[in-house]
Amino acid sequence: MNGSDVVMTIWAEKGLRQIYCDRVSDSAFVRELAEAARRAGLSVRGCASLAAALSAAEGYALASGSPAAAIGTSAELSRAEAATIRALSASSVPLLLLLPGCAGRPSRAGSGFKSTALLQQHDNCRSPLEKAYFLAARHGRKGPALVRLAPSFACGRSLRLPASMPAYEDSGDYMDRLVSEPPIRDEQLDRIADGLSGARRPLIVVGGGVLHAGAAAELGQFLALTGIPAAPTPGGWSALTGDGAIASALPIRELRGRADYALVLGSGEPAPASAGARIDIDPAALERPEEAALEPVQSDIRLFLTALSARWLARELLPLAAFEKAEEPAVAPPAPAAGVRSTDAPDSPAVGSTDTSNRPAAACRPAGPVSPGSGSPAADGSLHAPPSDRPAAVPVPAAVADAAMSCTLPGTLLLVRRGWPGLPELLGLLRLRPGQRLLLLAGPPGCEADAALGASHGAPGAGVSLLLPAASGAGVPLPHSPSQGALSARLAQLRRPAPHPKPKA
Repeated sequence: MNGSDVVMTIWAEKGLRQIYCDRVSDSAFVRELAEAARRAGLSVRGCASLAAALSAAEGYALASGSPAAAIGTSAELSRAEAATIRALSASSVPLLLLLPGCAGRPSRAGSGFKSTALLQQHDNCRSPLEKAYFLAARHGRKGPALVRLAPSFACGRSLRLPASMPAYEDSGDYMDRLVSEPPIRDEQLDRIADGLSGARRPLIVVGGGVLHAGAAAELGQFLALTGIPAAPTPGGWSALTGDGAIASALPIRELRGRADYALVLGSGEPAPASAGARIDIDPAALERPEEAALEPVQSDIRLFLTALSARWLARELLPLAAFEKAEEPAVAPPAPAAGVRSTDAPDSPAVGSTDTSNRPAAACRPAGPVSPGSGSPAADGSLHAPPSDRPAAVPVPAAVADAAMSCTLPGTLLLVRRGWPGLPELLGLLRLRPGQRLLLLAGPPGCEADAALGASHGAPGAGVSLLLPAASGAGVPLPHSPSQGALSARLAQLRRPAPHPKPKA
């Protein structure tokens, strides 16, 4: 067993299942780690660049909620790659990055990582590897973690098995981190419950932190218990199920002054009310001098919602009417544009039904060479074997395109780039079907196809739809009423390979 086997065995024990490799060069570093990952039972995919590998790992993490690992060939990140890491960190994407490294070499790659480690000896490697996984995926706000492996470590023989090495859970650092998590106090829960129940126009702002904390179910239970409406940010849109009342599809900044008490959950948006509370696991997200009237509560959102629901029931507080009318009328979702059929119209196509006329036609691979950022693998059958389920320009029938204007889109996972100018307009039209999720990508531009591929690995069996800028030329354009302006997006879907027929006996 060499050092690469030790790394992959330990991370497989913690829950790692997917590896994406930068195959820009056939390096011994990547080859050793890829072979060790296969021996540990992990799935390994080759990508055209480290940026493509990071995008695929991001898609996998967003779809599954668990981290994937990316392996690079260069000891130093480029400026663009370092910017990608910072964007993934700001979006709380769990990710493990393996790079070659050596002691004494200066590095600019530490920015944006939740933890960094350099492994040179086999005897004490278990604790830093478990710590990297713990900080990336389980402790506080999720984010990328960097592990550098010395060449002598990755290829050298290990004299000890991973089970005989000291575990991170037995260290004082692990216990200190657990003890440092602040408790949820009853007086805080009472103040927030009183504020919500006594407000005339309460509002719950749902941010992406709700999804990162795995608190969508707890949020749905709290909304059903209290009857308080919710206003999702783009990152928290998928956290609301069909049972939750959506107060508005407008940006949170445009709701300023329309609520008198706001409970902000895992969002960096300004609060739409002068009174309320902000809940986040990251203490830096709570440092807002301009919101002195809001009570900051550092807590895991899932645990907080569970405690608040129990407190609400214990005090026998009554559910509220949905967004009581005051001097200002409640904000309603914008009406469909002129000439656009509503989802309630009898002749609206039913996307996702058994009618095959609404299904995308067969995918067509683009002709000619593929750009390096697209992540299309090589044609051999090794580590860099080309997966046949690449996102491509997919002809979508007119029925499906019309369905987009009736506020539905095909696919189980909808991927769109974070910060896309057309995103607020899309959210004003989109209605997620049961089980459908909207995922926001923060990775490098030009690698959206790799993120879609990673999402298909993270959620096997799910249909993946990708919204691309109109200038990309991939997919088909989404029609829109000229009176409302052009919705500058194109729709592409991930084509899955047809299963090979089993040979006859």
